[in-house]
Amino acid sequence: MQPDEVLVPFLDRMNHDSHSAVVSVAWNGVGLEASRGAVMLREVKAGEELILSYGCKGNAELVLGYGFAIWGNPHEAARVCVEVSDFAAPDCAKLAAVSNAFDVVVDAMRSRAYCRVHRPGTVTFHVTTDDLEAPASQDSAWAALCKFCRAVGATAGVAVEDVLQDILMRTCTDLVRVEDAAQDFDLEVWEAHLKRMRARDSVAVGSALCATSVDGVTTALRHAQLVVVMAALKLLMGGEELPGEVQPSRSLASGNKWCALQ
Repeated sequence: MQPDEVLVPFLDRMNHDSHSAVVSVAWNGVGLEASRGAVMLREVKAGEELILSYGCKGNAELVLGYGFAIWGNPHEAARVCVEVSDFAAPDCAKLAAVSNAFDVVVDAMRSRAYCRVHRPGTVTFHVTTDDLEAPASQDSAWAALCKFCRAVGATAGVAVEDVLQDILMRTCTDLVRVEDAAQDFDLEVWEAHLKRMRARDSVAVGSALCATSVDGVTTALRHAQLVVVMAALKLLMGGEELPGEVQPSRSLASGNKWCALQ
């Protein structure tokens, strides 16, 4: 946590919006100088709500720090988990070599902020929409994920586009899985659930609609991540050159159910 990230009387009661056109108050940090403290960014009308930006935060951070989530949060980071088993089955003759290659590439990337290693044989990339739109040469989570799959896939002898598709599809399925249910949601069930939760738990704040209940924030968090993963699937489906020299040899099926998700 940064030194200035503290609760300030009155200021901490202001609601959040990340759109600059809506924000009316800025926090310039603690200090006695005239430039410090809370400052107005524009004129406001009598009775108008004062809006402060908490920063460009994803729903996971908003829920943890403030107890709410934003429907369709544009700053969300999807957690894409990659495992050794994505490249080689337990009985594969190349498993030892693939596991070694996996560990070597993980060690080279583990210092990156978007890369998390929680247990051996597994790495998680935190991918944002901005990552997907960044130049291929830029160091981003999406570029790193593509390069990672290319490097390990070369040892495994598997098609990188197939591995990426399977990983992204599994991420989608995991995000819409129902807790303690006998089977996963299908797309129609998920969309019905999403519509129901948005109608039940949507509080207008600035330019956004926010969820505040446990079920609402959980659904909003999952949906925002799904939007990111869907965008990644569309990139893969488009057949354009991906970071790390991953060039799809085919397009995904145009009827892919996740590519239709809104």
